[in-house]
Amino acid sequence: MNERFLNLVTTKLIMERQLLEGELEVVLNDAKLSLEEKVEKTTCLLKDIAVLINGVGLWENYNRPQQAQGETINNEENTEQDGDTE
Repeated sequence: MNERFLNLVTTKLIMERQLLEGELEVVLNDAKLSLEEKVEKTTCLLKDIAVLINGVGLWENYNRPQQAQGETINNEENTEQDGDTE
C-alpha cells in the first residue's frame, strides 16, 4: 500500500482521538453541567475514545505485516546484490 495513504489514515485516527480527549476534558471541567449530564457525556466520550484506540491498534497491526513484507523484499534485494558482488 502507499506509505502516504497509511500515514494519512493513522494521522486521522490519532487526531480524532485527541479531539475526543479534549472534549472529554471540557466536559469534566464544566461546572455548568449537572452530574447526570456529566456522567452521560463522559461515558459516551469514553466509549468513542475506546473505539478509536482499538481502531488505531487494529490499523497498526494490519499494516505491520505489510511493512515487514516490504522490509523482506528490500532485504532479499540487498542479499541478491551482495551475492552478485562476490
